[in-house]
Amino acid sequence: MKTKIIILIPLLMFCTYAFAQQIPKAGSPEMPLEYIGQPKYMKDHRHDGYLRPVVGVQNIQILRANRSNPPETNKAGNTYNHAPMMAYWNGKFYVQYLAHEWEEHGNPTETYLLHSEDGYNWSSPRLLFPAIEYEPGRFTIAHQRMGFYVAPNGKLLTLSFYGAPGVGKDSPNSGEGIGRAVREIKEDGTWGPIYFLRYNRHYGFNEKNTGQWYLSYTQSPDKAFVQACNDLLKNKLMTQQWWEEDRSTDGFYTIDDTSEEDFSAKALSFYHRKDGKVVGLWKSAYAAISDDEGKTWSTPVAVKSKPEDTGKEWGQKTDDGRYAITYNPAGADMRMPLAIISSDDGITFDNMLAVHGEAPEQRFAGRFMNIGAQYNRGIAEGNGNPPGDDMWIVYAQSKQDLWVSRIPIAPVSAVQEDVDENFESMDLHTIPDGWNVYKPTWSQIQIEEESGNKYLHIRDEEPYDYAKVVKVFPEANAVTIEFSLLDYEGQHLEIDVTDSEGKRAVHMTDFPWNYLLANDGRSIKYLKRLPAKEDYRVVVHIDLKKQSYSLVLNGETLLENAGLYESVGTVEGLEFRTGMFRMDNLYANDLLAPKDTGLPGADQKAHRIANYKIDDVKITTK
Repeated sequence: MKTKIIILIPLLMFCTYAFAQQIPKAGSPEMPLEYIGQPKYMKDHRHDGYLRPVVGVQNIQILRANRSNPPETNKAGNTYNHAPMMAYWNGKFYVQYLAHEWEEHGNPTETYLLHSEDGYNWSSPRLLFPAIEYEPGRFTIAHQRMGFYVAPNGKLLTLSFYGAPGVGKDSPNSGEGIGRAVREIKEDGTWGPIYFLRYNRHYGFNEKNTGQWYLSYTQSPDKAFVQACNDLLKNKLMTQQWWEEDRSTDGFYTIDDTSEEDFSAKALSFYHRKDGKVVGLWKSAYAAISDDEGKTWSTPVAVKSKPEDTGKEWGQKTDDGRYAITYNPAGADMRMPLAIISSDDGITFDNMLAVHGEAPEQRFAGRFMNIGAQYNRGIAEGNGNPPGDDMWIVYAQSKQDLWVSRIPIAPVSAVQEDVDENFESMDLHTIPDGWNVYKPTWSQIQIEEESGNKYLHIRDEEPYDYAKVVKVFPEANAVTIEFSLLDYEGQHLEIDVTDSEGKRAVHMTDFPWNYLLANDGRSIKYLKRLPAKEDYRVVVHIDLKKQSYSLVLNGETLLENAGLYESVGTVEGLEFRTGMFRMDNLYANDLLAPKDTGLPGADQKAHRIANYKIDDVKITTK
């Protein structure tokens, strides 16, 4: 028996060593990065995937689609608005995006531009690259995965690709378009002429047959502009983003979709690790490493350690020297939530949190209009860095509206200190720091002042969405929550106390009829009428050991030992929103829906205006 044991021990050691040798090392070409956190898969029956939110994230709608009362888009309202990209230059944010009257890959699709000085207040969109009618009745379709380039000489270039209409084999990202165009955005806000930067020569377009539309950039009299274009053409990391629409085999691109069987070289984003190596991220969770600034790449591999993804991923080094990836970790059918994972070294990622976990019902229908916050992009290396340490990303909501998120760095999901907030230290007319904010265009969330007293003002006129703020507090099983509603007007406010997954322990509302309603278990009780223009102090005591709570209004106890709305072990969030709870509403997504379907009255503001003033929020945990 001893002989057998002696023989087995070295055999076991050899097998263990051999098995270990087969496991790729994180950070190697065989495993460019790995995700070691939880969850390993995404629950798909809630918009937020039951993820904890990033504490203090601010989500701001910057373009609201409107068909009959459009913003200033130089033409009829577009309800397909998608694939936004961002830069920060000369003290301004710039966002460009694709737009069509109602559908993806529609004929024509054009590129528009927005700008903002602070990331919160945005210009109306302007037509940046108009479509070309290159055959009678056939217009180009804009499609690009790269929008901006700040050249070494300081010039800001913006780009668009003139793709072929989606007829038969043609599609805007199949390599069968005219070519890539470029123009300069100048410091005074004007734009330079449009030129072609690179032609799809293999599809028959070149300098000789496109001059009736635009000249080659080499014909520009501006030598600094030409130099900026030349520098861009030499930048293999930037130009690799062009492959999808170009697909030429002339040697210009260093990686294509023949690198791996299931790999498609779509939507590259990249970041530099601390060792100087570049990590490239593509759609469908593929990643690769370059040691020479994109001149060569390792074979792309699917990163299977993190929840599945088939949409765009955005990776970057953040201002604190760490790394972040934002993406939709929910597979092919669900583009929600928009989540973030973070890393100290750009190799091992952890701590998945929700950035944008909302999905309002889609107001406008159209072909291939997937629901959810998707196709996010940040500011690429070299394309500027806004003031502060926050991370900014832009994305489309259900391919109809555009949003930005300001993400605190490093992203955290928990706080340690109790809350005592009277808003007096905050600047007027700003979004409150330290609060999670969800703000549609037709709403207002900001600090205001009356008679020397500052408060948080929420005003909402959106008929198919709501405004929302959340204050995260230390996770606890016993808590006292206090807040005031000043100069009460009513219409619709819902107040929830939630756990780490967003489950609601306590649910209160004043809708309908300006009564205070609150739950006792799953039963909703009418408690007291709320006369207008009065102030109300609300106090909630929660004891999760007893699975009960009490509710006091202006010193009067309205509920005592009431049952919880949902059974939870701890609570950590106080949420105010101007609409009904919808996180578990999974809307039907008809990807072939015709133009004339959609929600009635979507182009008009709501008749009932939600208007609330919140003050003196105090949360004490035990």
